[in-house]
Amino acid sequence: VLGELANQNPQAAAQLALTLKGAAQQEAMGTIASTWGQTDLNGALTWAQGLTDPKSRDRAMQSLGTEWARRDPQAASAYVNGLPSGQLKNNLLQNIASSWANTDSKGALEWVQALPAGQARNNALQNVVQSMSRRDPAAAAAWLEAMPAGGSRNSYLFSNVASQWAQLDPERAAEWVKNLPPGQGQQNTIGNVATIWAASDLK
Repeated sequence: VLGELANQNPQAAAQLALTLKGAAQQEAMGTIASTWGQTDLNGALTWAQGLTDPKSRDRAMQSLGTEWARRDPQAASAYVNGLPSGQLKNNLLQNIASSWANTDSKGALEWVQALPAGQARNNALQNVVQSMSRRDPAAAAAWLEAMPAGGSRNSYLFSNVASQWAQLDPERAAEWVKNLPPGQGQQNTIGNVATIWAASDLK
């Protein structure tokens, strides 16, 4: 009901959602924000930022993060950069990274690499690489190889690129992983490619 009302009159839906309590209100705020943001992003952002309940505000802002990043990634990233550390910031970092990378991988990578080192940055980087891998696995592989060893350049990223590449071109993916530095990371990556390649042969 709220979803239908949010399509027709998001302000009325938002007022109705305020009568709910706890998790029900938070879920409603997320639904309204997502719907409202598709037709009036600025209005939805103003409303979400003005919510007084922290959990409902966080849920609404998280729902708006992907749409905001799709339309104006610079503004979305500037907002999230100013947030205090916490779950909302971590979730928005990942949402923005994924959405931005779908339209501008280079811009998304530059933004993520400038973030403070830590798990939140690593998660956002994984989302960017995953998005790149779906669109152009060869470019994602070349970028990974150019990264300095250690830090964010972990085996998970290589495995992710190889898996995406194997779904499109298992022979090229296999050739790439054979030339990776030897070790457990390479072995895991080879295993992923082999599994995907074998499954494709069965189809």
